[in-house]
Amino acid sequence: MGLDTTIGHISKQIPWTDVENVDSQDGALIIQGRNKNAFIVPARAFKTYEAKEEFRDFVASRVDANGS
Repeated sequence: MGLDTTIGHISKQIPWTDVENVDSQDGALIIQGRNKNAFIVPARAFKTYEAKEEFRDFVASRVDANGS
């Protein structure tokens, strides 16, 4: 399991083992891969601040579980 991403017709799954960290910056979540590419998830992607924090905590728990 991991992150699923789609850009146009191209889809990819990134396993949690390839995620290095997650951070908040200016209201957005930054999910950085070990290859230094990042996903920027804007606050507007979440219905509430609490939903964003819950997702951040979930991603952080997956990263921590993999020893990152």
